[in-house]
Amino acid sequence: MNRGARRQEVFLDDTDRLTFLDLVAEQDVEIHGYALMGNHYHLLIHTPTGGLSEAMRRIGGEYTLNFNRRHGRDGALFRGRFHSSRIASDSYLLAVSRYVHRNPLEAGLVRSNVAAKWTSCRAFYGLGQTPEWLHTSYMLDLAGGPAAYADYVENRQRFADHVTRQLDRSRPPQVLGDEPTNAGDHQLATLCGH
Repeated sequence: MNRGARRQEVFLDDTDRLTFLDLVAEQDVEIHGYALMGNHYHLLIHTPTGGLSEAMRRIGGEYTLNFNRRHGRDGALFRGRFHSSRIASDSYLLAVSRYVHRNPLEAGLVRSNVAAKWTSCRAFYGLGQTPEWLHTSYMLDLAGGPAAYADYVENRQRFADHVTRQLDRSRPPQVLGDEPTNAGDHQLATLCGH
């Protein structure tokens, strides 16, 4: 995981956020969820053919160049290399998705998950338009559809709360879950955590 250098804001306006999402959409990975916060972001990424490090390097590097150019700054925007946790089971994958989508609510930035403008939560709830690059079907199938997914995210879940505590550590685990589900395990890449 990583965060803005010196915990600085990495998104100053909606143009920054749209630029970032455009860069994410250009990568050769599957995006299964996101949350853009003020000084960090969370991405839930599936890498069927590998290439997570390269994709994250492109996103971070190109975004930093664009951000510095737009805002008259220079130097590093993010605090070093990102950290990722391999998600090795579907139950953990669903819990991590919940974690990503609840992040703005838990941080006190919004009053409800659907009010968070810069997450993929509304798409998973079946509200509004889903970007063509956002993969929702796998997660929704795991949950049992948009209504069941919304219920899972909105209500307390003992197991999901356990996963949240793991992710909120200063050093989250490298692997979440027991056994890999397939060769292209999901990755939670969060350029920043808590």
